[in-house]
Amino acid sequence: MHKLSICAASLAAALIAVIPASGRAAATPELNDRVRLILKAAQAIEEQNIWPGFSLLSQPILLYETGKKAFLIAHPDPPAEYTTIQAKPVAVHLRRGPIHDVNFVFSMDYPVNEHSCFVLRYDTNDSPATDCATVIHERFHVFQDTAFKNMPGTERYELEDPENQALAVLEQRALAKALRADRDSRPRYAGMFVAVRTLRNKQFGQHIQSIENGEERLEGMPYYVERKTMAALSNSEEISNFRLLPILDRLMNRPTLDDMEKSRYYGTGAAQAYLLDLAGDRAWKQAVAQGTSLFDRMAGNYSVPADTLKGFVEEAKTELLGYSSLVAEAEVELQKRAARMAAEYKRFDRQPGLRFSISVPLNFSVQYGFEGKKYTAPGHDALYAKMRHLSMREDNFLMSLSRRPVQMGRSVIKFYVREEACTINRDAKMLRLDQPGNYDFKSLTVHGNGFDLTSKLPGTVSIRPGEIAIHIHQPE
Repeated sequence: MHKLSICAASLAAALIAVIPASGRAAATPELNDRVRLILKAAQAIEEQNIWPGFSLLSQPILLYETGKKAFLIAHPDPPAEYTTIQAKPVAVHLRRGPIHDVNFVFSMDYPVNEHSCFVLRYDTNDSPATDCATVIHERFHVFQDTAFKNMPGTERYELEDPENQALAVLEQRALAKALRADRDSRPRYAGMFVAVRTLRNKQFGQHIQSIENGEERLEGMPYYVERKTMAALSNSEEISNFRLLPILDRLMNRPTLDDMEKSRYYGTGAAQAYLLDLAGDRAWKQAVAQGTSLFDRMAGNYSVPADTLKGFVEEAKTELLGYSSLVAEAEVELQKRAARMAAEYKRFDRQPGLRFSISVPLNFSVQYGFEGKKYTAPGHDALYAKMRHLSMREDNFLMSLSRRPVQMGRSVIKFYVREEACTINRDAKMLRLDQPGNYDFKSLTVHGNGFDLTSKLPGTVSIRPGEIAIHIHQPE
């Protein structure tokens, strides 16, 4: 889950241009390009049945331009401060001015007049096409919560092996070749992918296989729906390429160890989805939603006989460029990464300011986006070198954090705040930071530079020299 940084900005004008000037949305001057794109995308998803049962507007959408205005789309009962600027075919309402509690980039469950809304906050100069793609992607995640069975939990990908890295590169190159191939040669390259993935599954075990299958369903399917919908906004060749080029770019980039944990499966999952479409498999979407892995479906459509498996893998190693050099490069990367991770964890621990540790119940959901590197050293929580934004919104609890290094474990978030910028109010009374101790609370508010926390859930705050630990109790 993320706010995408794909190459949509260069195509925003082309995407916007495909919306007919004669349509009702175009005749409403207060609708901006972002709203028009989302309305067009919702129409395309319905008309082309991009994913059975998925509707972009089955949940109202709030688009908030930071500090200026908000568009509320498809809300059945908008608050009084919203003015209706379009009634049909889809209702759109406008509110001017800031919304002070929308201090996150997006939320999948933000209440507006007792209706759960999807919210995207954007800045004036952000790309409408990128934001439209983000809404499609993240709304599909909401759909997955109820429509997909046996969705994966959070598991760490701890395998560090040069041969696994090299074989993963071969997989991606085989998928890219298959997507580019004509009808006659496509099965050969798709079969290469099946052969290499089968070898990896046998060599590196069920745990790794389970993580990859899960991530391809979890992240690959929203990425497929996003790309398919953006392409559907136009029949032009440029926009059709827009559908596949980001996927091919992902496949042709050699995955790092960090990519192996999550980000590579956006591309490998979406690529397999397209190949299943091209194979004429009309039932694959229902099967994947029910729990079947994309790879199992691929193996059924592009089968490789067991007695030819090893030979096919050797062909892939020879034909898809420099296998031995890929292994050697992966070995060097492992060594450099270990040294780099050690230095980054030390740098995190040496930051100035107060070290915060926020412990929350396991069922709290975290939404976040980061830039640069993510490190996961054995025995340590994951370290994000630059967290752009992080938010948690639950009943009686709200936390937002921006622009700093963050360590994040299963239920603990660690970061630093400048001491002079930090204030803590416990049960509506200021808590002094120079008085160490453990303090129970019924309510808590904390403010710092780029950090806000409000809790009406009980818990404990512990103050130590240079360190603040907050533990939120499990709601009853």
